[in-house]
Amino acid sequence: TAYFDQSLSSTNLSSATFRLQNPADSAYASGTNGVAAAYDAGRLAVDVLFPSPFGTNGTYTLTVNGVKGANGLTVASNSAFSFTLRDAAVAINAATPTHAISPLIYGVAFAPDAAYLRNAGITLNRWGGNNSSRYNWTIGAANLDFDWYFENTDWDGADGAGSAPAFIARNASAGAATILSIPALPWVARDTTSHSFSVAKYGAQQGSDPYRPDAGNGVKATGGNVTNNPADSSVPARAAARPGDPTNTVYQNGWLRQLRSRMGPRTATVLSFVAIDNEPELWGETHRDVHPALVTYDELFAVFTNYAAMVRAEFPGAKILGPVNSGWWFYWNSQAGAADKAAHGGADLLPWFLRQVRSNDLATGRSSLDVLDIHYYPTDVFNDDVSDATRA
Repeated sequence: TAYFDQSLSSTNLSSATFRLQNPADSAYASGTNGVAAAYDAGRLAVDVLFPSPFGTNGTYTLTVNGVKGANGLTVASNSAFSFTLRDAAVAINAATPTHAISPLIYGVAFAPDAAYLRNAGITLNRWGGNNSSRYNWTIGAANLDFDWYFENTDWDGADGAGSAPAFIARNASAGAATILSIPALPWVARDTTSHSFSVAKYGAQQGSDPYRPDAGNGVKATGGNVTNNPADSSVPARAAARPGDPTNTVYQNGWLRQLRSRMGPRTATVLSFVAIDNEPELWGETHRDVHPALVTYDELFAVFTNYAAMVRAEFPGAKILGPVNSGWWFYWNSQAGAADKAAHGGADLLPWFLRQVRSNDLATGRSSLDVLDIHYYPTDVFNDDVSDATRA
């Protein structure tokens, strides 16, 4: 990796050369050019890939030519620096005292009851998941998104047992902490009965609820997604009020205020963690009825900082979790794909996100992220290999 003291022009990087030479290494004795170079605008760095591994003999000299700054002026012409490598030895002594394991690693999502939490020794219970992104706290409704034909449902139940206050109270009675996922989508369920893709309204679709035939899956019988009206099933939602909002807008800061009012002095103890939504990088698929556009780097960051600022204002003592990405691919990429990554200098998504959050916090003087929250669905490495090596 070559670091620079200014922003570079990524457009001419393909014509720049990075040549490595080491007389003591046969692979690099006469000088070898890098085979690929990627600019990371956040680090002001160029990561260069060379065709052979490095050794520990001799000194390597990297010569850089043709790198230009964002202003078009050359910043590296026949510039060189040298480095050496040496063998490293790592010793692990498992008997050496280090630190206690956090009790909060023993967590689940939506444990069925307090007895389950106590009997299993669960210390952390999460309110979250795809459907929670569309939760309307004012009426206790949610939308089942692409999990089940984009239908609205009664989340809280007639007795309110599914409500957030009841969930938090059950956790507290069993000595478990709560992670509350606060919806950050711009739409939440408008009632407990509507659905997003009416077959009667939008025509035949490739699938529909076998128990509710008018609730389609939003894919036309001829292919391609249905373009629907989000208001068929949903109402607008915001972090907090702003001028021009529709009169039926749901405000998420109102939910936190309601919870704080109900829990009183115990708030900081029983509601320690607030996650900004659930897997928002997938909204363009999971919630395409209200968010058909693919989520970009910039949207993910903007949504997080907007809602994190609101949570910090309402629950100053809570630990804020984000970005709550779904799995391996989305540690590195956005749903918008290669073009979005290229527009951000080829930076990997999570490192880019963390740098942006850090810059934002320094500018505002307020911390917005306490816990990096990522899920592990290894979607790109699933296979049928059941050997001991892969099972391990």
